[in-house]
Amino acid sequence: MFVIKNAGSVHHIVLMYPFPQLFAATTVAFLHEWIASRTGPRVAVSTTVVITLLLVFGNVRSTAHQYAQILRYGSAAVWTDAIYPLGEYLIARKPERVLVLDWGIGSQLHFLSRNKMPQTGVPDVIENTAPATRLLEDWIDKPGILYVAYASDDLRVFPKTFGLFQEIAAGRGRDPRLEKTFEDRNGRPIFSVYSVMGTREEPKSP
Repeated sequence: MFVIKNAGSVHHIVLMYPFPQLFAATTVAFLHEWIASRTGPRVAVSTTVVITLLLVFGNVRSTAHQYAQILRYGSAAVWTDAIYPLGEYLIARKPERVLVLDWGIGSQLHFLSRNKMPQTGVPDVIENTAPATRLLEDWIDKPGILYVAYASDDLRVFPKTFGLFQEIAAGRGRDPRLEKTFEDRNGRPIFSVYSVMGTREEPKSP
């Protein structure tokens, strides 16, 4: 995480399990031995029990707080129950291919379709636009393609990818057409599905 750019979010920290817990257990065990060597085993046991209970209480309280936040506000955009109706919709539509325009969507759709959904992830645009440009230019004029993105800029992990999609579509004389938007259980728009097969109408001369 120290050496890799953009690493260190919550789902990366989870991958360190169980080392944080082992570190905490080792620390408590060392503390028990240190107290026992100075005050005796009875005080050491009592102190260690109190410290352990405080750690457990803090963990339970933190977990309960996070659970209450999820119940009240819903989950984050990339871990949302809006993925279920989105998956059902795409499976029912049976597109020639689904192009995923942001991070955190494609793997879930693969899972929900049992890896039967023809899907391509557009490379995330951070600085280098060439890989995403090549892929979008290859697919943008083909029929039967649906594009999946987050519903608003504040939800997008890599917003430049969606901007590039709009730019390439416009360069081919097409406007992305919103097919459907999917909300989470709290009514927040999370995912949008687009197509670009309609030719953009040029403004009429007066």
